[in-house]
Amino acid sequence: MRPLADRVEEMERHALAAEASRDALDKVVEKLDLFLPKGEGALEQIKSTEALRREYALRKGEADREAQKARDLYEAWKAELDHRLPQGGRVLRVRGTGPEAQGSRLVVWTDQMGWDHRYRLELDTATGRIVGSLRASVWNVSGVGWDAPVTLRTVRPSRTTEVPRVVPLVVSAAEKGRDHDDMVMAPMPYAMAEAPPPLAAPRGRGLRREESVRDTAFVVDRLEVSGDGTSRDLSLESFVLQSSVVLVAVPSRQAEAWVLAEVASVDRALLGGSYELVADGTPAGFATMTDRGMGQPLSLAFGSSPVVRSERLSRVGSEGTAWLKGDHRDEGYTIKVSSGLPDRRVIRVVDRIPVSAQEAVKVENLSIDPAPVKNEEGVLTWELPVDPGGSAVIAVSWRVTFPRDQELIFRDKR
Repeated sequence: MRPLADRVEEMERHALAAEASRDALDKVVEKLDLFLPKGEGALEQIKSTEALRREYALRKGEADREAQKARDLYEAWKAELDHRLPQGGRVLRVRGTGPEAQGSRLVVWTDQMGWDHRYRLELDTATGRIVGSLRASVWNVSGVGWDAPVTLRTVRPSRTTEVPRVVPLVVSAAEKGRDHDDMVMAPMPYAMAEAPPPLAAPRGRGLRREESVRDTAFVVDRLEVSGDGTSRDLSLESFVLQSSVVLVAVPSRQAEAWVLAEVASVDRALLGGSYELVADGTPAGFATMTDRGMGQPLSLAFGSSPVVRSERLSRVGSEGTAWLKGDHRDEGYTIKVSSGLPDRRVIRVVDRIPVSAQEAVKVENLSIDPAPVKNEEGVLTWELPVDPGGSAVIAVSWRVTFPRDQELIFRDKR
């Protein structure tokens, strides 16, 4: 990294020289400001001093710009050098083995070398075909380059990217006026996935892939990587997955439907990490996903569709008293799903109704039209066929009965 270090030193000298020139002009301008002409010819002296002030003010402004430009340039080069320098006190740890007669073997350990990976998945929504590629980038900031066979290994970090999961809505009752800080008074319809840990910048090429119980490895017969921090970008593999494309409407979360690609069974292990998603040639964003083993299902949301929309309207609730049974509350909502697609499509709609968490609280489904295809702890799923330019409507209503001396508390199931 000597050429880069020399360049940084040159930039520093240039910055210091520019700042020195600026400071010298500051002193001149300061002296001119303090100059007070006296005696005969004072008026002429004032005029000439004013002219000098203007001249040096212009020169000072130019010097300020040059000094700032030189300092910014030096800082940029210095940051690049710092990025490439080894981090920490110990860069290499070397251990030797074998008697001299048989030759020696050196084992070198360092945490200043490594690799990162990134997937790119391109979805054709008309056919469900996903063309995938895995790229990696090998980096080395140890200051010692290598030109040798390389095995790129990975442990699979736990990350996720899915259509927001609708969690069961639990209703219970408590004494009126009691502090309910531990409850979620205004329930969020959807559980937000935990934010994944930040990903390292993409960095690693493989000619052969090896699978084990804990690891996936890519073996490169020969790889040359310099030790100055310059990464080596590599293509590890390409593959094709066949998916079913489903439009999923979650109206309590957003109006536009998600474009979900579902693969029943992947034919290879997919590493957890960063995925670049592309739908019909248009970037759909970046996401993170947990690792998937061979044979496991895969679901990925490739953004949303602006032409398939859903709207959820809550019905005006009513309360009353049932003789010998306590109080009750009637609630409900309607969902309208509309499609601007040119063909008839089945839209999956997901929403929920509350479920009871206490024996004293009863939930009765008064009406669900049409009937959902799935009801898991109050999380409802519909599969609605919608014609081009058409719409479909869902109507849901329920009744909650609870003790008269208590009030209802709604919360997301933990």
